[in-house]
Amino acid sequence: MDNKITFFRFSNSRISFSNTIKNEEIKEKNDFKRYRKNLSEYQEMDLKELTSKELEIISDFKHERKTFEKNLNYEYKNLIKEIIDSNGCIQEPTENHQPIVKEFFKQINEKFQISELNELIKQNGFNYYYKKHKELKQQVESQIPHDRIEIQDMDELNSIIESENRKGWSIKQIEGIQSAHYDYNADSYSGYGYGYSFTEGIMIVWNKK
Repeated sequence: MDNKITFFRFSNSRISFSNTIKNEEIKEKNDFKRYRKNLSEYQEMDLKELTSKELEIISDFKHERKTFEKNLNYEYKNLIKEIIDSNGCIQEPTENHQPIVKEFFKQINEKFQISELNELIKQNGFNYYYKKHKELKQQVESQIPHDRIEIQDMDELNSIIESENRKGWSIKQIEGIQSAHYDYNADSYSGYGYGYSFTEGIMIVWNKK
């Protein structure tokens, strides 16, 4: 069964056709590249689901870090990040690090086995990027083709539907594409905003057996 999508925009619509769908496709492709790049940073790792106990260890660490940073100002929170690598693992501070950083490491080291914790954090990160990469790969490779057509009114749309029906295409789904217009006026003493929504066009999902 073949599928396709057509976006119909009414020519008298006050704004140009929404680029939401196109922007989502671009974002998916960019995310796919980003996840693939992140995966390349994990050398010789395989997907391995963590146990509930292992996930609890990661959760406990995040809680400890959040609690420790709770009353710190922005500058000190950034200092803590100096010993957290790109994978989220903790590195031992050097002599040059500030006392607050050393105190954080000392507290974490007393409650967790750092090497074990880092392995769990790294595996959890790999699992996340692996699954997202696989999911987006399927989405990117299975994009349904779509067209954008400008129409005058519903009569023209009905004519197109009849033409597509004769070609063997039937409507699987039809939805209105809603948009909104908003503006704001103000003077020296007051201001007010106003807006309204309207149907910008129609989206039709077709299938052909």
